Amino acid sequence: MDFTRTVKALKYCTPSPHGGLIATLESSTLTLYSTEALEPHRVINLEPEFSARISHVQWSRRSEVKAEDAPTIDYQDDSFLDLLDGAKMKSRKPVPLPLRILVADDDTVRVWDAYDKERRWTIENASGVLAKLVHVEFGRTVDELLVFSDFGVKLKIWSLVDGSSVEISDPKFPTGGGHEIRPRTGELTLLTRTNGRDTLSIHNPDTHDLFRATSAATTDAQGLQWSPCGRWITVWDAAFMGYRISFFTADGRLCRVVDSQSKWTREMPGISMLKWSPNSKHLLVGDYFGVFRILNQRVSIYLRPFAWTSPLAVRSTSRFRRPNLTGGVSS
Repeated sequence: MDFTRTVKALKYCTPSPHGGLIATLESSTLTLYSTEALEPHRVINLEPEFSARISHVQWSRRSEVKAEDAPTIDYQDDSFLDLLDGAKMKSRKPVPLPLRILVADDDTVRVWDAYDKERRWTIENASGVLAKLVHVEFGRTVDELLVFSDFGVKLKIWSLVDGSSVEISDPKFPTGGGHEIRPRTGELTLLTRTNGRDTLSIHNPDTHDLFRATSAATTDAQGLQWSPCGRWITVWDAAFMGYRISFFTADGRLCRVVDSQSKWTREMPGISMLKWSPNSKHLLVGDYFGVFRILNQRVSIYLRPFAWTSPLAVRSTSRFRRPNLTGGVSS
């Protein structure tokens, strides 16, 4: 194992999604370190007044191959098996994936391309004049920013291509906890709250026009989550409502509700977390008693509970062991 020199970082030390770069902020300098070369990849100087107010440092989302570069696969024949051939995978030229980083205070957002030093953007008064910026992140592409204003006033979606913006009113969670982007296709899905009612809205991935808005079938929704396959949306209710999960189809239609009327949920004190399995067949549901239950998604059948039976003992000292290239193990 190789080690770099010690690097100073006052508030932020954030790895990129693919792990190739690490961003650190020290004083008025944003440095992108290469984890492969073990040295600075890029150094960005900031104004001292701006750097003192920075509250967000965020990488763009993990990118797959670009749409125009993605291979067309016919699953009716055996062509897709070529993707499993290691020799053919190694012979394919790697596709450069876009990667950007943003820093922001409560008013201004600045964006840089990690590999192209000529490309940079600045958005002033990013959240508008009614409230300050409280959360910002990249959207489904590196050319899109989601800016949430304080007090749940609005979500503002900025395009870095032409500088245009789209506004969506009344997001329920201004810190960004009530929205997700659909896997693969990129529809923005958002929880909003008006007149004391929760609404689930789905927006076009390109224009962000409203595709469908429907009741979230909750009293006080606490979050939403897409299944990894992109076919289901789950919304869960507050703990005081007991156990309640609403299942929606990808086009926003309520499919079914699993609530405290179910035999295996009557003693649950409320949902604290929910997580889909990678194959989208099961849900891991945690409650406030520290018990986790696995739910079969298709038939909503409870499978089994898991609970911590004893605390984990962490040793005060630890040893790192690495393989010896000449044989054996050294520590």
